Amino acid sequence: MTKKMRQVPANKLAIAKIDNQFTNVVFPNFAHGGHQYGDALLHAIISGANKSQKGSFDLNINELKEVVLWKQTKHLSFAMALKQMLLDCQNGMILEKGKNWSYKPIIHELDYLGNEKKVHVEINPQVLPLFVNVEKRFTKTLTYDYAVLRTNAAARSLYTLLRKYRQLGRTGNLSMNDILIRFSVPNSYKSRPKSIENQIFDKAIRDLQGYSIFENIKVHRITSAFQIKNIHVQNGKHVLGYYFTFTPQKADIKEVSYPKNSQRTLTKPKKKNTDKKLDINLNGGFDFKW
Repeated sequence: MTKKMRQVPANKLAIAKIDNQFTNVVFPNFAHGGHQYGDALLHAIISGANKSQKGSFDLNINELKEVVLWKQTKHLSFAMALKQMLLDCQNGMILEKGKNWSYKPIIHELDYLGNEKKVHVEINPQVLPLFVNVEKRFTKTLTYDYAVLRTNAAARSLYTLLRKYRQLGRTGNLSMNDILIRFSVPNSYKSRPKSIENQIFDKAIRDLQGYSIFENIKVHRITSAFQIKNIHVQNGKHVLGYYFTFTPQKADIKEVSYPKNSQRTLTKPKKKNTDKKLDINLNGGFDFKW
């Protein structure tokens, strides 16, 4: 049976281009219930910065709704979803240089202008280089994919990670601490790798493969200390971290995703067994080592 091709997105906010370092910034509140549009809205805004190539710009509300596959509920309005996204981003990021560091918010100002059907955005100028004139070491993400995965925060986190390495087919090594932060895993799971694999990874992989976003995803345990930087424990049976492998995606393939109003036709996948860079650090940051 031939696999159905994913469809080309029509929305101009569908593709976001970010400096690779930004893929390591975590917004833990995006994993909370009722905050499922945060990733999609943030990347739609980043896409707007890509297009405007400046930190001050306007976005059309209808285009935003379309690209994040917005579905109105009695408990959540679009204006409230945007407000939640903004508040969830307030942990910002830590910019480090040598022995110095400084906290920087990502969005300086966001104005929801309902009568004018637009949103005005002001990006922090010191963070803006992560989103404009990005020519090397960057990651492209599809806003539609974050929207499709909105019910599974772990799948969205894994998606960001795999997109960073999509041409290689293998991620860098992540320590257990990296995993706890990136996937918003409860600390009680730290010594329970099977729970992480069964409750977090399996469900994320099922969704990514079910929606044909990535193929042949496999998770691999790391038990050798030399594979993880700054880990000082003896080698053995303890799980010190993980890395993922998957079918690589060619860079020259035209980006594809789900079309307008696709939230009406999508179904939940069935469960299967399956150097002008800014130095960013958040909660200890992520240090990937091959």
